[in-house]
Amino acid sequence: MVLGTAWRTTATTSVLLTALLFASPLEALAAENAVPTGIGQPSGTPPSRVDLAPNQLFSGRTLTRAEALAACGPAAAVAFARAKGRAITLDAAVSIARGVGWTADRGMSGPWSEVSLLQTLGIPARLEAGLDRAKIAREVQAGRPVIIRTGGGDAGHYFVAERADGAGRFDFGQTVLVLRASAGRRWFGLDEIGQLGVGTPTHAIFPAASGAAPASGTRSRVVDAGGLGARLRAEPGANGRIVGMVADGARLTDLGTSVVASGRSWRRVSIASGTTAWIDAGLLRAAQ
Repeated sequence: MVLGTAWRTTATTSVLLTALLFASPLEALAAENAVPTGIGQPSGTPPSRVDLAPNQLFSGRTLTRAEALAACGPAAAVAFARAKGRAITLDAAVSIARGVGWTADRGMSGPWSEVSLLQTLGIPARLEAGLDRAKIAREVQAGRPVIIRTGGGDAGHYFVAERADGAGRFDFGQTVLVLRASAGRRWFGLDEIGQLGVGTPTHAIFPAASGAAPASGTRSRVVDAGGLGARLRAEPGANGRIVGMVADGARLTDLGTSVVASGRSWRRVSIASGTTAWIDAGLLRAAQ
């Protein structure tokens, strides 16, 4: 769960933990000790099938309460890793997430930060604003989990759709069971998760094929802004914080993530120093 600024004191964090918590530690440990199988099966899947996403409240061996509350993004990343047959602990995912903007106060710094975490873990992913319901259903039914990011107000969350029933409902596993408002249900429609108190769906994150190239075809980009140079921003969009400038002709590495914000397409890039940032995709051209 991603916390808003109003919930950042120790006392209120403890209250929120009590309100958020649903599953017991024993239930969480039982889920952690099983082997994930049967992804993408309908609701008749035997109950022995185990969740891809860990329980963010109890799976971390070293996390504080505040860290566990904000660990929904790293937990979702663990689910993607498990779907690819890779073993990674929630503690490790949280540690790596700190390098892409995660904090215990606010969780991930936005859905693009979640994609950066996945890429740091070596898991290619695609971020899309809004919800393409048909696409989400196809992906999950094909055995590929999809992350649904919710936001708005003081909280947000990262759900992982692990299975689909063919009737518009998805099994969100531990990522919904940690919410008391779920009342123990794991299967919800995409509209229903907006009623769980953690905002409404804003983005979907899909796994991409290993080695997939960026949508525009090559990883090397050249700044072409009519001689004016281009701003680098910490977040995509015209209101994103400016973190630097690059001159026309500068070569950048396209990291393969594209987001539409402020009515324009923005791409995640890195410069020669290794710094990563967002840049208006209209100011880039393919390197020759």
